Amino acid sequence: MQLNVTARLTDRSSRDVTKESSGTTFSIKEADYAEITEDGLLKMSEDAPAGTKLTVVAEYNGFTAECTISVKE
Repeated sequence: MQLNVTARLTDRSSRDVTKESSGTTFSIKEADYAEITEDGLLKMSEDAPAGTKLTVVAEYNGFTAECTISVKE
């Protein structure tokens, strides 16, 4: 699953900052069943039980956003 990060700038414009080259970093709080690449590609383990919830954190330019993802069967 590819995650996307959009920055809303002070001039009210927006910009895709998903790529690591934009300065965005990703992490997962519950990393037992998944990993995330530097550019926001989430890779789930086939062993992840249904109902598992993962919290992905994206940080860009001092701002942080969290996204909760639930595993379904």
